[in-house]
Amino acid sequence: MRRLLILLLLAFPLHVQAAPKWLKRSVQVAVYAAPIATSLWATHEGSLCRQRNDVAFCSGGYGSFNRREYGVRMSLSVTTGGLSLWGHKQGFKEWFAPAAGMAAFNSFVAIHEAGIHTKEQR
Repeated sequence: MRRLLILLLLAFPLHVQAAPKWLKRSVQVAVYAAPIATSLWATHEGSLCRQRNDVAFCSGGYGSFNRREYGVRMSLSVTTGGLSLWGHKQGFKEWFAPAAGMAAFNSFVAIHEAGIHTKEQR
């Protein structure tokens, strides 16, 4: 019976404001900055991929790298960070979702670009 009670308490935690204010503020700033930092990381890995391999193997293939990376990816990252800031100010429960989603996508692209190696380099 005691184990069941402990499992129920762990499954449905009570809403407690235990974190100090500076920690909450740090988490908020990290959520706002995550899409921009990961966007720079993905751009860096994409540039290294293009230097290491043929352009056709990397994301985007042939085309304007600077326009796509700095124009589209960075503007999307700034927009999702701003959208998360707006959602937090409006009091939405999932205010962090746009920024976290864009940061996850940018991280996936960066890891993918870092793992691309042509057959000659292996």
